[in-house]
Amino acid sequence: MPENPVFLAVCALVLSLLAGACLHYRRRLRHCEAALAEARRGLAAGGRCLGLVARELRVPAFGMLGHAERLGAQSPEAAPEAVSVGALAIAAMARELLRLTEDVADLAAAEAGPGVVAPEAFPVAPLLREVTETVGSLLGPACRHWRIARELEVATLHADRRALHGVLSHVLTRAARLSRDGDFIALRLLRTADTVSLIVEDEGMGAGAGDLAVDAAAGDEAMRTRGMGFGLAMAQRLMRAHGGELRLEAVPGVGTRTWLTLPGTCLVEARPLPARPSVGALVAAPG
Repeated sequence: MPENPVFLAVCALVLSLLAGACLHYRRRLRHCEAALAEARRGLAAGGRCLGLVARELRVPAFGMLGHAERLGAQSPEAAPEAVSVGALAIAAMARELLRLTEDVADLAAAEAGPGVVAPEAFPVAPLLREVTETVGSLLGPACRHWRIARELEVATLHADRRALHGVLSHVLTRAARLSRDGDFIALRLLRTADTVSLIVEDEGMGAGAGDLAVDAAAGDEAMRTRGMGFGLAMAQRLMRAHGGELRLEAVPGVGTRTWLTLPGTCLVEARPLPARPSVGALVAAPG
């Protein structure tokens, strides 16, 4: 078949246009990728800023709550009725401020990337002491009593210690906010065939079932974090990064139980307990 110069010219023109279009869209794609990366960096920076704001607000709010609780607990001879009523009002405002800081923490979690963990073996007892002492110190003159079950004193976990420290800080901070001066917060370990759960139980005000909906659609981040409602969105994300789950149960006016569940393989060691009555160790928070 003889070559047609016109046909060849048309083909060359079409190929040239296609190559130009490919080059143009490749540049556009690179530009969009750069803009997306910049937006992600901005969101991450915003999330870190929100997280810092939440942490900075939490300290004075807890201090205000602790002083108000201790003032309100004084006898009528030591403090007039007006002072006690004022202390209750201040405590209520401090709890509301703490709730707002938890909402801010939720927003920060919504803008953060997926949780990344670096598991290692570590004893649980020192970690629990660190977290309970930190949370207890925030309350100033008020206190919460920490009842730590004996099985936790001898347990060793294979998980990300820093991540678990953050999860426990969120959970125990929330338990302290919802409980009152002198209340007990209990921590215990529950093992099943496939999982190991660290359970936190408080004697606080509890919460409505609507506030405990943590299983919203995975794609609806805003709904999921808002459903948590307790500043626990990042804690949930870190638990899921371990292959675990965070779950809440509550009875209004009675208290709340928080389940921190991990795969059973995360429990490396639980040494046999000494032969003595199975009574939980009581650790009183500073105050």
